[in-house]
Amino acid sequence: MLTQTEITAPRVVLIDDEDLVRQMLRIQLDPVCDEIVDYPSAEAALKAEKDPAEVARSIWVIDLHYRSGSTGIDGLRSFQYSAAQPKAIVLSQDNSPSIVWAALHQGANVYLHKSDPNLSRNLPDAVQALAAGKSFQSDIMREVEQITNNPSVISELTPVQREVLGRLAAGDTQAEAAKALKKKPSDVSKAKGRIEKATGKTIEEAIDIYLTEGWAHGRIR
Repeated sequence: MLTQTEITAPRVVLIDDEDLVRQMLRIQLDPVCDEIVDYPSAEAALKAEKDPAEVARSIWVIDLHYRSGSTGIDGLRSFQYSAAQPKAIVLSQDNSPSIVWAALHQGANVYLHKSDPNLSRNLPDAVQALAAGKSFQSDIMREVEQITNNPSVISELTPVQREVLGRLAAGDTQAEAAKALKKKPSDVSKAKGRIEKATGKTIEEAIDIYLTEGWAHGRIR
């Protein structure tokens, strides 16, 4: 928690395609903000927010997924090629480690889970921390940091073994995985045995680790 002298009332750009969610977030943020502007999509915000100085001084609170199919990460990427580099907080119902990692590595400063019972406290605290030039780490960010700092048995697999494991984790049968990877079913069967030997886990346990650590969405280390 910041002291009163450290608190700066910032300008917040709020992006969410749900009207009720934007209203709720406004209520949570209003006591700590100098100004709040909201938009139903990242595209709408990017079209309206033309002043680089305003963009850079604002705290952007961005929903991760939109009904249009675009994502908050798409919006963050757009700033990588401009002079304006705003501070961003991503909100999402998705707490898979690889998604959190991707958002943070695309420019988000903070990642908050929408279902977190402490969101009404954490969101204003995160906004105030960023406005004061400080960092803020949520529980889900700590969890991802712990995963990425610890060696994973999946990282010991060869690229081919990870591909096989990925197909099986996606629900493919051995035959389906072989067809997708343009291999013989016997090759997939051998790969499964090698995966179990390399990880010291059953194939079912290896699949659980693969999914839990977010490998299905891309490597997080």
